[in-house]
Amino acid sequence: MSTKVVVHVGTRKSGTSYVQKVLRDSAPQLAAQGVDLTYKRWIGHRERQLAPLRHMAETGDDAGARENVAWMVERFSSMPEITHVLTLEDLAELPPQVADLYMGGLAQFDLHLVVTARHWGVVLPSEWQQNVKERYTGTYTDYLAAVRERRGPEAETFLARQDLPSILTRWGHLLPPERVHVLVVPPRPANKDLPLDMFCGLVGLDPAPLIKPRGTINDSLGQDQAEMLRRVNVALGDRLPDRDGDYAHGVREWLTRETLMRSSRSKVLLPPDYVAWCREESMRQRDAAAAYHVVGDVADLVVPEDLPTADPEVGDAAVAQQAVATLADLAVVHHRDAVVTQEQLRALRAERDELAARAAAPAGLDLARRAARRLLRR
Repeated sequence: MSTKVVVHVGTRKSGTSYVQKVLRDSAPQLAAQGVDLTYKRWIGHRERQLAPLRHMAETGDDAGARENVAWMVERFSSMPEITHVLTLEDLAELPPQVADLYMGGLAQFDLHLVVTARHWGVVLPSEWQQNVKERYTGTYTDYLAAVRERRGPEAETFLARQDLPSILTRWGHLLPPERVHVLVVPPRPANKDLPLDMFCGLVGLDPAPLIKPRGTINDSLGQDQAEMLRRVNVALGDRLPDRDGDYAHGVREWLTRETLMRSSRSKVLLPPDYVAWCREESMRQRDAAAAYHVVGDVADLVVPEDLPTADPEVGDAAVAQQAVATLADLAVVHHRDAVVTQEQLRALRAERDELAARAAAPAGLDLARRAARRLLRR
C-alpha cells in the first residue's frame, strides 16, 4: 500500500483554525493512531513551506519550493506506515504552477486533497472582518461591491481563497475525483466540533482523545467592532506597516484578541440587495463541489433565500460607543497585566533575597548575583 498523504488547502473561514489548533495540540494522540502532522507549529508551515511557495508565485524562482517538496517526499518515504497530514488554508490561493509543483511532487503517494467550505452568505462578511483584523482599511460596502463586480485586489484575493471551482481545478486536477474531498461545513453548526469531526472521519482519526480548546478560535468581530478597528487602521496611516510584525504586536494581539474578540458582538451580515447575486454564485460553488467526494450536505453550500441580512453602514455614534467600550476593556486588561507583572517581580525579589541570605559562601553569592541579573533582564 502506498503511503497516505492528506493535503488540506483551505478554504479560510470554514473552521480551519479550530481544526488546526486541535491537531497541533494533539501530536502524541495523533501518533498513537498512526497519524503524523507534518508541521506541528504554524510558524513552520509559514517559514518552511508557505514562504518559498509564495516566492515562486511572485518571482518564478522555484528552487525553494522544490527543496521543500523534496524534503516532504523524503520524510513521507521514511515513514510509509503512517498517514501524513498537512493543513494550511493559505495554500488555496496560490496559482496553478505552484499547485502543480506541489501536488505533482507528491503524486507517488496515496495523495488526497481536502477542501473545507461554507456558503458565500457567511463567508463574504467573515472575510471582510478577517481582512480588517489584518490591517485592511476598505469599507464593507466597497469590499462587497468589488467582489460582486470582480474588480481590484479585493475580488482577486477573495476568489483565489473562496471560489471552489477554481480551487478544486488548480489543486485537484492531477487526482481522480474520488481522492478530492469537499467537506461542506454548515453555515453556523450547533456543534463547534463538527468541522473537526468531519475532518477526523475522513482521515480515519478518533477525535475523542484529541486535546480541544475550551473556547473558540479566531472569533469573528461584530459589525460595530470591525468598523471601529477599520478606522483605527486608517488612522495608523504608515505606522506599524508590517501586519505580521509591528501591527500584530501593536494591534492584533492587544486590541483585537484581548478586547474585541472577548466581548459581545452583533454579527456582520450580508446586505439585502446582495442575497440574490450571492445565492446565484453559491449554486455555482455547489455544482463544482458535487463532481467530487462530498462530506456533509452539498446543499449547505447554497445561500438560503431567507438569509438574515443587515444594513452594511455603521454610523459614527455606534462607532463611538464601541470605542468607549473598548477603551474600558483595555483599561481592565492593562490593570490585569500590571498586577501579574508586579506579582512576578515580588516573587523574583523574594527569590533574590533568599539566595542573598545564603550568600555567606562564594557559591551562595554567585547564586544571588545570577538571580539579580535575571530580575533585571525581566
